[in-house]
Amino acid sequence: MPKIAIACGYASAQRVTNKEGLHSAITMARATDGVSFIEVQVRPGNRADIGRPTSTPEQNKVAMMKFLGVE
Repeated sequence: MPKIAIACGYASAQRVTNKEGLHSAITMARATDGVSFIEVQVRPGNRADIGRPTSTPEQNKVAMMKFLGVE
């Protein structure tokens, strides 16, 4: 996916597989002029007690932007 993102005009694109890689990718994306793409690879499956979402997609977007410091 990162190669496709670059071909589509993204300024930067990375694939990450762990929390440290994600932190590094976010730091790099914030320092890059233009749009950045981050592919986060996760293990298949889910927890048995995962439950249904209790927040809306809009609330999730706002929480993510707040976490990233781009409110």
